[in-house]
Amino acid sequence: MSKNVVLITLDEVRPDHLSCYGYERIQTSNIDGVAKEGVRLETCITASNFTLPSHASILTGSYPPSHGLREAYTPIQKETLAEILKIHGYLTAAFIGNPALSSKLNFHRGFDYFEEHPPVDRYDGAFRVEVAEGENIALHQVRKAKGETFGNWWVRRAVEWIKNNRSRPFFVWGHIFDTHRIGEKRMFYNGWIKPGELSEFDYYDAKIKCVDERFIGELLNGLKELDLYDNTVLIIMSDHGTNLGEHPIPMGTFGESWGCTSPYPEHCTMYEHDIRVLCIIKDRDLPQGKVIEGITRTIDIVPTVLELLDINVPVKFDGTSLIPYVERGESPIEEAYIETLFESRNPGCLQAIRTKKYKFIRNLTHGVEALYDLENDPREVCNLLYNVENFTISLEERQTLLYNWRKKMNEMLIKGPPERKVDLAVKEEITKRLRQLGYLD
Repeated sequence: MSKNVVLITLDEVRPDHLSCYGYERIQTSNIDGVAKEGVRLETCITASNFTLPSHASILTGSYPPSHGLREAYTPIQKETLAEILKIHGYLTAAFIGNPALSSKLNFHRGFDYFEEHPPVDRYDGAFRVEVAEGENIALHQVRKAKGETFGNWWVRRAVEWIKNNRSRPFFVWGHIFDTHRIGEKRMFYNGWIKPGELSEFDYYDAKIKCVDERFIGELLNGLKELDLYDNTVLIIMSDHGTNLGEHPIPMGTFGESWGCTSPYPEHCTMYEHDIRVLCIIKDRDLPQGKVIEGITRTIDIVPTVLELLDINVPVKFDGTSLIPYVERGESPIEEAYIETLFESRNPGCLQAIRTKKYKFIRNLTHGVEALYDLENDPREVCNLLYNVENFTISLEERQTLLYNWRKKMNEMLIKGPPERKVDLAVKEEITKRLRQLGYLD
C-alpha cells in the first residue's frame, strides 16, 4: 500500500520554543506527540533565512544556486517533490498561508491543486484564494467567516481535499503563516490569544501554542478520522527561525550601516536563532522517539522522503537521505551552506557555512566577515577574526579552514542555472506581496 505524504511548514518557528526541544514556558502537545512517534532532528539548518529560497530548497532538496530562486524575483528552476511524486501516480495539493510563496515564482510546480492568497492591504481581510488547477489559475471565493482575517487558515479545506482524493496516494504541502509576525492579528480577532498573555515579541509563544492546538491538532485529527494517519509520512518543520533580541541592531560588524530600527529584526541574520529550524519526520517504517544529533539540513528532506517511499529518481540533489543515520542517532554531515542574496531586507548579501564546531559568515555588501566557535561560544558574541587569541587551533589550520570556506562560497556565487528574472508586471505583484508581509517598506 503506497504511503501518503503531508509536509507542514511553520513560518519562523524556532525549535528552542517547542516543548519537544526542551522549552518549558509553553506546551506544544500535538507537535510533541508527532515527535514521540517519529524522528526529531536536533540541529537542522535551513538553506536560507528568507522564506522564498528556504522553501524552494525544502521542496527541491537543493541549495539556492541549484534551484535558482536566490532572492525575490527569480523563479524555481528545478524539479520539485510534487513533480516527482506526480510522475509516480500521486495526487498533489498545496495550501499556502504566506502570499509570497506564489505561483509567480513557480511554487505551484507539480501541484494539481495550488491554493494561495493574493496580495491584499497589509493587515486587511483576505477572503479570496487563488487556485491553480493544472495550468489554469482562477480566483475562488472563500466564505467570509470569523477567522479569515489574514493569511490562509486552510486546514479544513485541506482535510476536505484529502477526504475527496484518498482513493490514490497523495502529497499535501501546507504552509502555516500565523506563527509569523502579524499572525497575532487574526488570533486576537477570534479571541484565541489573550492580551498580555505570553505577549513578548509580538506574542511569539502565544502564536506557536495556538497553532499547535488549533491548527496542527485539527489536521492530525482529520488524518486519524479518515484512517490515514498511520499510512502517512508526516513532516512538520519550519523554514527558518527568527531573532528575539539576541542580536539587536546594530549587530557588531554586521548591519551598522543598515537602516533597520527594530530591536529584534526578524530572520535577517546568519546567527543560530535565524538558521536553525524545527524538523520532525514520522513514518510507519521509522523508529519512534528517535533523535538525530549532529548537523542535518532542510535540503535533506526530499531525498529522505523519496527513500521512505522507495522511489528512485535520476534527479541530482544537494541533500542526502537521512535514513541511514536514524538508527545510530547521529548525522555525519560535516557542514551546511546558507545564503540570502536579497539585500533589500537584509543587512547586505549574506553567506554562511555552519559546521559542528564553527560558523563562518560573510557580508558581501559591506565586505566584512565573522567566525564563531559554537562549542565554546554558543551565543555567537566573540568574532574570532577580531579576537585571534581565542583560537584553539594553529594559524596554519585557521588559514586552511578560511581558504576552503571562502572558496566554497565563491563557487556557490557563480553556480546555478542561467538567471531568469520575472517580467516587470510580475515583479510588481511580488513586491506588493512582500510589502504586505512587512519585508519591504
